[in-house]
Amino acid sequence: MGHKGIDGLVTGAISKCWRREIDAGTLVSILSGQREADDWSPHLGLFFEELSMESIIRFLLAHELNPTLLVRAYGRHLARGGGRRLALEEWIHG
Repeated sequence: MGHKGIDGLVTGAISKCWRREIDAGTLVSILSGQREADDWSPHLGLFFEELSMESIIRFLLAHELNPTLLVRAYGRHLARGGGRRLALEEWIHG
């Protein structure tokens, strides 16, 4: 699956419950801290809480996002009252 393949898989999975579909560029800008989640918080919640770890990692790699950015974005997610994900925390802490 190419770059666009993982983008479609991730954005489709985290948009499935909402009227608006997030695009990969918006998700990358939120994860990298260049943009606040604001209206996209529900999508980000699904990204962190429901998406498979394999898909999260593949998305990061496809967009060359440093894992440190994911840690910061996850911290912002938790600070907004988002749910925890033990598998993600285990991956972060190695």
